[in-house]
Amino acid sequence: MADERRRTADLAAAYEQELAGDRPDERRERGAFYTPPDLVSWVLDRVVPADADGIPDVLDPACGTGHFLVAAARRWGVRAVHGSDLDPEAVRIARERLAAEDPSVPADDIARRVVVADGLTTWEGRRFAAVVGNPPFLGQLRRRTAGRSEVSRRGLGAYTDTSAVFLHRALDLVVDGGVVALVQPLSVLAARDAGAVRAAVAERGTITDLWCSPDPVFEGTSVLTCVPVIRAGAGPRTDPDGWGALAAPTFGIPSVDLSSAAGSDGTVGDLAGCTADFRDQYYGLQPFVRDDRAGRTPLVTSGLIDPAELRWGRTPTRFARRVYDAPAVDLDALHADGASPWGTSRVELPRDVPFGAEVTFDVEGKANPSTRDIVRDDEYAAWVNGLRTSQVLSVIDACHSGGLQRGFGDVLMGATPKFFIRGEIRPASAAPATRALGVPKMTPKGTTLAAAREDQSALEGSKGSIFTLALIESLAGVKKAGTMVDVFSTTSRRVASVTESKQTPVMTGERGTAERITISP
Repeated sequence: MADERRRTADLAAAYEQELAGDRPDERRERGAFYTPPDLVSWVLDRVVPADADGIPDVLDPACGTGHFLVAAARRWGVRAVHGSDLDPEAVRIARERLAAEDPSVPADDIARRVVVADGLTTWEGRRFAAVVGNPPFLGQLRRRTAGRSEVSRRGLGAYTDTSAVFLHRALDLVVDGGVVALVQPLSVLAARDAGAVRAAVAERGTITDLWCSPDPVFEGTSVLTCVPVIRAGAGPRTDPDGWGALAAPTFGIPSVDLSSAAGSDGTVGDLAGCTADFRDQYYGLQPFVRDDRAGRTPLVTSGLIDPAELRWGRTPTRFARRVYDAPAVDLDALHADGASPWGTSRVELPRDVPFGAEVTFDVEGKANPSTRDIVRDDEYAAWVNGLRTSQVLSVIDACHSGGLQRGFGDVLMGATPKFFIRGEIRPASAAPATRALGVPKMTPKGTTLAAAREDQSALEGSKGSIFTLALIESLAGVKKAGTMVDVFSTTSRRVASVTESKQTPVMTGERGTAERITISP
């Protein structure tokens, strides 16, 4: 039996090599790129929960020469697997490989389980414990020659890749509690035309795991890939607009957890301190700032901070009307002078400070608040530090994307696209396929206002960022009392008008935060 296994495995390898070497055009038209064994094992490890009983019923709807089928048969038996493919020769090889795994299973039985057919339509009415595999990656033009049914595309975007259509179809072929794990192009995490597929996943279950690679793993193609593992009927719901963030750790982008060690609803002060003591921070420090590349106590100005990156020591900055290459504070001299560093004490957040407070900066220490809506600078700092992280409103004026290969040819004339790449916001280069690697993964708390959808570019004109300018204009133009949701709706209309609908702002996270923020004329 071992010899027969080797013979049929060699048969599969020879056929795949023939497609790659002698028939590359046919291979591309079919989207026939076969899966590495390590990735097959990774997927199958996630098919059955550790505490589950029984043998799963596994389907590979685009099985090729049977890599997933054979690996699954070795775990759960030949009678546990089912497969389909449009390539008769690949199906013949897959059947032979399964027969070599268990000669006691009749050939007719294997032939009923592994069929020459379109996997998008042939399994109608059946349900499986797991749908796994590596369906073909075919865009709109190539799929017309691949024999794929268009019926399963109903309700999906015209340019939805065939692999994502398989993912969408698989959601109807799996039982509650079952798993869908299909190899996908990385663009499924953010592509506009895969949006309906991501929304369907949110309705059917949740993503419990994600495999992705920053480098191509399929021989003969440069396409980056991923495998979202979806558990049908499970929760919590995966945000259709948040898939990009799931890939962030793979590309070296740190996770951001807005919960405190003490509980799931921490405060801003648990994560960082906010100060508003202008006298101490500015005038008090001025005599003690030096250029010091050793950076014993770096002085970081706001201009040195980019998303997920600190540019201290690499970019000059201004402080107190002077330019420094690497500003640092001489703490020994500061303490010897008798200056009292800020932050040694904090005023407790008054319980009666409203959610929305008008703030005046008490620079000279002479102001005397006369109403409960006016807070001094030190009280303001305490108020910000005491905000619940679930009440944080984030504004991102750059592309909100994850691992998406994006071209920048179709943008507004005269506007410059901006995007996140390894923690920096940069203008787009002239290269047509610059890689946008996404925002940090965030626990979905509070509300995020993003300048553009995940498949779009955030644009900047001659006067500044289009989204930020529109947001400011919308705030300034409020005619009657409303909420931040109303302001955001107005902002979105302004941005769509200015960019000819090439940029669409999106609100994600807990909408309730924006609904609680009241805006008055």
